[in-house]
Amino acid sequence: MTQYFTGMFHADVGIMYSILEDIQFYSGTERQNMIRHRNDGSMGSMNYGYTWKGYLKRDKEGNMVYRTPSPYQGLYKTKVMDDNPELELVFKEFQELYFPEFNYTSVQMNKNFPCPRHIDGTNVGTSILLCLGDYTGGELVVEGFNADGSDAVVDNLNSIFQFNGAEYYHWVKPFQGTRYSLVFFNNKTIAKKMYGVE
Repeated sequence: MTQYFTGMFHADVGIMYSILEDIQFYSGTERQNMIRHRNDGSMGSMNYGYTWKGYLKRDKEGNMVYRTPSPYQGLYKTKVMDDNPELELVFKEFQELYFPEFNYTSVQMNKNFPCPRHIDGTNVGTSILLCLGDYTGGELVVEGFNADGSDAVVDNLNSIFQFNGAEYYHWVKPFQGTRYSLVFFNNKTIAKKMYGVE
């Protein structure tokens, strides 16, 4: 029995969209280095899951602020995980319905974030991408992905696409409207600590 979803894919994508609409999006330092933007909620890219970085920031008084420890030794909850604990069940329910054989350590949550060309150097194995929203354009380009070595240009609005972002450079084409994307993936350092996976 599910708490959030119906088991009907298109209805569940709509539910996921409404859940994401209620989340405050922002970008941390690493994503700000990819694309400079204001953290005003109009766009953002944040990692839901765990991190090995325990130190977060200094508060207004200059005291060091640390992340919340996770159940796994040496790992801490990311800020978005602390701020939105309900997402753990949301993402788990969706995964169990639509890609039950796929385990993940993290979910990259993007709102109106046109990822530039990059490769996911800290990931291991395949990633699962879901795009949703009310937008045009925004196709994912995966360089050299096709059998003939040509680039794949993927329009996966309201659908799931699987690829290995650690093997192929990829980027997002320009778009208009509101574009969300969720990337379910495994970070190799975190996977090692959580599952003992090399």
